Amino acid sequence: MVDWLLDFGPQGRYVAPLCRYLIGLAFQGTATQVPVNQQPWTYDELVSAFEGMAYHHNEAVAAVNKALPSLRAEMTLQEAILVVFRVAGNGLNSQSNKEDNNNG
Repeated sequence: MVDWLLDFGPQGRYVAPLCRYLIGLAFQGTATQVPVNQQPWTYDELVSAFEGMAYHHNEAVAAVNKALPSLRAEMTLQEAILVVFRVAGNGLNSQSNKEDNNNG
């Protein structure tokens, strides 16, 4: 519809942003949010979830990349987050055990 309005020159260009806004308002309430325990995970959503938990982008990417072999396509986002935590926790535990062994 907006492309069609642009064919009308300056007047169409003036009205086009208003039409985009009105179309957006018309569909605003129709989308329902899916709870995190029902959403399928994607790489980007998983990284974003960890960034939302105060991980720096590079830390989030590293944690997700480390857990990728343990992630399955049919997992929900919530399950994938738990797997990343588990894998990251195992890495932290093994690293702290190495440090304890080196100090002891």
